[in-house]
Amino acid sequence: MDDISVVFEAIESMYKSEDRKKRKEATNYLEDFQKLPEAWTISDQILRSENVSEEAKIFAAQTFKKKILYDLKQLDDNTRQSLINSLFELLHIYRNGPKIIITQLCISIADLSILIKSWNNPIQQLLELFSNNQEMVTCLLEFLTVLPEEILYNENIPMEISELNDRADILLGNNSDNVLQLLTLYLQNSEGNYKLQENILNCLLSWIKSKDIKVMSLLNTPFINMAFSCLQNIQLFDIAVDLIEELIYNSSDIQENMPVIEIIYVHLVSLQDLLKRDKDDEDTVKGICRIFAEAGESYLELIVENFNAFKGIVEGLLECAANSPFEIIPITYNFWYRLQKKINESEYSRFKPQFYDIYRNLIGIIIDRLHYPEDQNEWTSMERDEFSDFRHNMGDVLKDCCMVLGCKESLLVPYTLINNFVQQSKQNSNIPWQNLEAPLFSLRAMGKVVSPDESEIMPKIMDLFSEFINHPKIKYAAILVIGRYSFWTEKHPQYIPFQLSYVCSGFEEEESEAAAAMSLKYMCESCGVLLINYLDQLHPFYLTMMQKLEPRDRLEVTAAISHVLSALPEDKLLENLQHFCLPLAQKLNEIAINGKASDESEMVKITKEIKDLLSQLGVFFKNVEPKSITINEHPCVSLLKSLWSVFEYLFANLSDIQNISESICRCLVNALRSCKLYLAPMLNPLIQQVVTLYNNYNFSCYLWLAKYIIDIFSDDINQYWPILQDMVNSLCQKSFNLFSYKENLIEYPDGNYQYIYYYIYYLLFIYLLI
Repeated sequence: MDDISVVFEAIESMYKSEDRKKRKEATNYLEDFQKLPEAWTISDQILRSENVSEEAKIFAAQTFKKKILYDLKQLDDNTRQSLINSLFELLHIYRNGPKIIITQLCISIADLSILIKSWNNPIQQLLELFSNNQEMVTCLLEFLTVLPEEILYNENIPMEISELNDRADILLGNNSDNVLQLLTLYLQNSEGNYKLQENILNCLLSWIKSKDIKVMSLLNTPFINMAFSCLQNIQLFDIAVDLIEELIYNSSDIQENMPVIEIIYVHLVSLQDLLKRDKDDEDTVKGICRIFAEAGESYLELIVENFNAFKGIVEGLLECAANSPFEIIPITYNFWYRLQKKINESEYSRFKPQFYDIYRNLIGIIIDRLHYPEDQNEWTSMERDEFSDFRHNMGDVLKDCCMVLGCKESLLVPYTLINNFVQQSKQNSNIPWQNLEAPLFSLRAMGKVVSPDESEIMPKIMDLFSEFINHPKIKYAAILVIGRYSFWTEKHPQYIPFQLSYVCSGFEEEESEAAAAMSLKYMCESCGVLLINYLDQLHPFYLTMMQKLEPRDRLEVTAAISHVLSALPEDKLLENLQHFCLPLAQKLNEIAINGKASDESEMVKITKEIKDLLSQLGVFFKNVEPKSITINEHPCVSLLKSLWSVFEYLFANLSDIQNISESICRCLVNALRSCKLYLAPMLNPLIQQVVTLYNNYNFSCYLWLAKYIIDIFSDDINQYWPILQDMVNSLCQKSFNLFSYKENLIEYPDGNYQYIYYYIYYLLFIYLLI
């Protein structure tokens, strides 16, 4: 069997064989074949053969492209010229397609144009050969399109950047006028031929991207008007959008390109009508939004300094925000951000007032777009997630609005909508709940830029909460607003009784439990001192909630209580801390004493309960930080001492279960982080358990715990170094023994070796210091 037959057979297998191994072998063979010197000749033969599959011809064309990039050194000067001539002939043979082969051949010629420096003017040669041949127009335009793209984007061109730039100047810079002249001529003779027009515009786009055809050079050509008129043609719409975007981007130097900008602007203003007319066509709306967004960003300084003359661009972007599908609106985000940054600069601040109405309108538009649609119950989970992401991202735009308008003017918009809803709902109970939920959501987004001292609008908003309709979505949104503005409530404590009651009522409804837990945490964190008098009410509430909430919400409520405890005077802190923690410890003690259950499902349940209880205790250890410690000891140390017998039962009866060991260590790490050197009285029993349990079970969590012990206590070398040294010696010795034999690795119970290695390397470093 000759070489070409083997190649054909391999191509057939690669594309059509159902045997995966056979396809892989064929692919490997063809990759090796492409590196051979004879691949030049065989590829040429394949492309000139008539009774050959299209797959084989595509492979041959791709082989030329690959060999030109990597194996051109296989050819001498005479053979390279023969290759050029052969590619010209092949291009003529395939002038009517397939398109993929035309493109591959044009790329090959383009790469030769770049790499063969002795080829003086490839573009001129192709123009002379093909420009007057109607059948070759498509091929010529394709070559002129891919040549700048290869220079710009093909990172495999074997040339230094400086060398490539020099070659680009020769190939593109010296021929830009001729190419533009040719494209103009073709365009003038293309009426009704949309495919030819698309190729012409694609070619122009490529040369504008390379910056060899300047935007100003289009001033006396039909291309700018043509690009905008093509937006009315569905066949040319996509290329028109791409071209217009590039024209705008490359005309951002205002002083140099003002005549072109003025022409572009006239067309931009007219696009608002197209946007309104085709607002139900998502592709059209997306394309127009891209154009307006590019214009806004490219002409930003011009808009700021000449707003009345160029406000059509901003109005177009408002129209995009108001009428686009929510997936498209993010195209406009960067403009609003950059505009607010620009007009907040001292140099441009004098222009700021003229944008107030724009940003007021934008807030109204955003709130309108935040409305949940009526058909949300029919959405998939992915659609819900996408809409949730959209709402939170719109929140960032609201922050931009606040940075321009200030908090009072910004808050006035949602307040007006909330007040209108409350008043109207008294007369009409059928007003959609979305009309209230959306402005409440916007309030959350604005929270970051609202001053805690704001005393004009926020009190009016808070006074309306008691009049809200009873709807789960409204309660959820309102509770989150209270949590978000806890920093404001700290300065306005008169609202605490109502807010605390309102938030706690959220625990009565499943849909608002998570919001209530989070907001209670924020309230207690900001207003801990103001909530001390509520501890007696919070204690039974806490014990009840721990029985019904999801684990994550339990931790949020636990964090809330811990922040209030931290605000207590030192002499009352331990007593109250024990008041909340001892019920958890008692439950943990009962489980630990009973030990393991014989039933596997029951053991899973017990393990989960232990993890939850330890997590709650860990939150108390982490967050309870007295303002000062002047008497006795850190309250968390006292608590840990009183609970140590419970931990010992856990160590003795259940620490061979890895999840439980990890939960114990996480709880103790929280205590270490909070108490630091105050935990010294517990250091000996703590280290003793770490060493014993690591020796028994080899869990990496004990190395993790040991790392924190070292981090905290190694500062005082004289006092603590001897006991730390003994711990490190013991842990290192065990670790060295454990990793001495490969079978220990295979049976290692922890499973995630990189963490083991990390902590052992850490201990080894300490060991070497010793």
